[in-house]
Amino acid sequence: MAWRTGPVAVTGASGQVGTQLRQRLGQLPNEVRPLGRDDDLAAACRDADAVVHLAGTLQPRKPNTYRAANLDTARATAAALAHSAAQRVVYLSFLTARLDASNAYLRYKAEAEEALRSIGVPAVIFRCDHIYGPPSEPGPTASAFLAKSGRVMLLGRGTQRLAPLYRDDVVEAILRAALDPDTPTGTFEVAGPDIMTM
Repeated sequence: MAWRTGPVAVTGASGQVGTQLRQRLGQLPNEVRPLGRDDDLAAACRDADAVVHLAGTLQPRKPNTYRAANLDTARATAAALAHSAAQRVVYLSFLTARLDASNAYLRYKAEAEEALRSIGVPAVIFRCDHIYGPPSEPGPTASAFLAKSGRVMLLGRGTQRLAPLYRDDVVEAILRAALDPDTPTGTFEVAGPDIMTM
């Protein structure tokens, strides 16, 4: 079966993954609808074939909060999807998202998953580990490890384990989940091939 060729709405389109996804979608016949905070979500989603929800942050800056960035944006997207013709919603969550998490970021990510699943549009949720880009565009996670003053700041003792994912691999997974009707729906935990400590 052929890939969907209709419009694709992308929230968080100016972020690390969103920017690359827009470039990749630009190579396809689909109309790309990048969405920022003040854009009309309902209008962009109404006749979209797919909606990719990337809005959210691990490091909110005031007046933004974990809830506003990660849960409220998902609820707004879900409300727009409820009145749309979308055939697929794809959401980029985080690897350890749980409804009972004491960490607000992880809890709101899990609640966002629930909000997007609840509307009845077939959903693909990728729970990803940290994402990094190429040296010219390392992204926020990798940038935190780049010494600017000869010192690198680590959370805790630095013994946390992670399996980072390359940004372009994540973009390809999102693209296939959004446009290939044969891609299965559900929640998928995704991590890179190499496990290391911070």
